[in-house]
Amino acid sequence: MEGRNPELAGESMSYWPSYSSISPRARAGYLHWLSGGRQLPDIGIGHVFLFFYGLERRLLADGARGQVATSEVDAIRGEIERLLALYADRSHSFRRYGSSLLGASLLLRKVIDVDSLHPPTQREGWELPMAVRLAIGSLAKEGKPLPAEWALSWVLTAPEILLRTPAQRCPDELRELFLARYRDEHGDGLVLRENKTRLQVQYQPASASFGGAVNLTVDLPDVASTTAPLDRLRRLAEQCSTDLDAYSRWVGRTGDTASPAAVALLPAALAASRGDDSTRAFDLWLDERLASGGPALV
Repeated sequence: MEGRNPELAGESMSYWPSYSSISPRARAGYLHWLSGGRQLPDIGIGHVFLFFYGLERRLLADGARGQVATSEVDAIRGEIERLLALYADRSHSFRRYGSSLLGASLLLRKVIDVDSLHPPTQREGWELPMAVRLAIGSLAKEGKPLPAEWALSWVLTAPEILLRTPAQRCPDELRELFLARYRDEHGDGLVLRENKTRLQVQYQPASASFGGAVNLTVDLPDVASTTAPLDRLRRLAEQCSTDLDAYSRWVGRTGDTASPAAVALLPAALAASRGDDSTRAFDLWLDERLASGGPALV
């Protein structure tokens, strides 16, 4: 009879549940969630964690012993991303553990392919995201230049950097201006020196069965321990933010981002590609008035 009335909300489950200790009704709820494709929106987060514990063990216990192929690592990563999309808003704890395992699992891939990594733009807690550390470490080890997108990612996600209001209010303008100026200054990108500190991650599992933190290492330099290149990028980002200050204040006061008055406050490198119809018409009229190259009556 227990299976006919499954406990979907998991109200009887402890904060750290285990399948062996939960009630028959909670087990029925867990099995019901599994059989339905692990996608019920109103399932208790304890059920989600039970399944997540298995993903942790496969990656961190079996994967650390080389028993998990790269294709399976990627498949598990895909499942974690799917679960986060479904349940991250329901539980800060699950969002934190899921995001952390996604980062740690990158170390278990046999080959670090920078082109397959997406440069993050949001800070995750108080550590540089694993994708940034892996990408920049790989580029440094291979002596390859740091592309502009990864340089921007490093600045935006470094815990020690706090950019001012214009960077928060006008992220698209900051991105475009930073990328343009970085390429102007560094061409294909800065070439980073390979430091001696190796990349190591300490992951605190959600499952108590591990008995504590799990340490993972990879033979790449740990860019999080370097300061000189990040200081250069920070200064560039801060200058971009300063140059967007007037535009940012205007947007904050009016909400207007496209009128001639707004575009006039942008750095010249951005103004040409911004504006509404009235702005473009005004630009065209000015071009016509100044076509002779000499003084013109306006």
